[in-house]
Amino acid sequence: MLSMQKDGYKVSAGAPKDYNSNSIIEKGIEFFNIPMTQTGMKVTEEIKTILSLIRVIFKFKPNIIHLFSIKSIIWGGVAALFFPSASILSTFTGMGILRSGGSRLRSTLFQVIKLTHTSRKKYIFQNHPDLVFFENNTGIKNSTFVINGSGVDLEYFTRVDDKKNCKLTFLMFSRMLHSKGIMEYLSAVKSLNKDIFNKADFLLLGGAYPFNQNKIDGEWLSGVDAIDPDELLLKTNQAGVKWLGHDSNVLNYLSISDVVVLPTYYPEGLPRSLLEAMSCENAIITTNTPGCRDVVDGTNGFLVEPKNTKQLTKSIENCIKMNDFDLMKMKQRSREIVKNNFSDEIIIESYKKLYQE
Repeated sequence: MLSMQKDGYKVSAGAPKDYNSNSIIEKGIEFFNIPMTQTGMKVTEEIKTILSLIRVIFKFKPNIIHLFSIKSIIWGGVAALFFPSASILSTFTGMGILRSGGSRLRSTLFQVIKLTHTSRKKYIFQNHPDLVFFENNTGIKNSTFVINGSGVDLEYFTRVDDKKNCKLTFLMFSRMLHSKGIMEYLSAVKSLNKDIFNKADFLLLGGAYPFNQNKIDGEWLSGVDAIDPDELLLKTNQAGVKWLGHDSNVLNYLSISDVVVLPTYYPEGLPRSLLEAMSCENAIITTNTPGCRDVVDGTNGFLVEPKNTKQLTKSIENCIKMNDFDLMKMKQRSREIVKNNFSDEIIIESYKKLYQE
């Protein structure tokens, strides 16, 4: 948004108002509050979202509407039907419910996308398998593109090496969902033999402790995939993993970690968490799944099969047993991959080309 603003475009943003909204407003970007639930499909709430989107589009009268996340794409696509002169870009940062939801819901959502499709719409995906999956389910084939991720600010996400101890530090940070591979991470660490375990520290960042003392919005902690905080506290203690809870400043932890672990089987796009970790010179252990495999090529970490705790354990052991020089090369290679393929500058220019079209 800031780059487009600098180029002379008038830019506004719309989202549910929260503590992040002021950071947008303070940069001179007009902000519209759009009520939207993170999960759930109550008819009255979804109609309220659609009407709010229509009202915002009518007020701002944009030439280009750029939609992010599945709910925004679905309901923004409906709202945009009332403004046929606007061009629509829809960025899928993962397939989410379009892969993991029930067959009836998935079929309905794809049908809405097909019915609201026009020649003025383009669809952007963060990996090629997601693009193919979308095309196969919608029949829309001439308006789809791949742009690798959301971009990383290389100046901000840079290592400030203030590590105090000489032990290797493993970090996992994500939403506390089963499908992110939290339990697989804890099981892998727990299964390490004592000699290996004593050579490293293991951290888990994210979520809320029992009673939610850090006041995270309850919507992020609920759902069938969410891990109960009491269960998580018990499992982390049993595994010997230090659970840090939520902290919005992840940079502090990326600067003291050596290896970032994300054993996800969630339908990811291209996980921003991995790119931020790589930009801060961390080796990566993640799953051989769309998006994740696009950032690990064997020179900067290890790929494991989803839900395969044995492979995950072995990869953690390999990192601990690796000599300092080889591990340092892996960490430096991570930064190089982001710089050459996933930086803000590269991704923003890709979007500008689509805007100009």
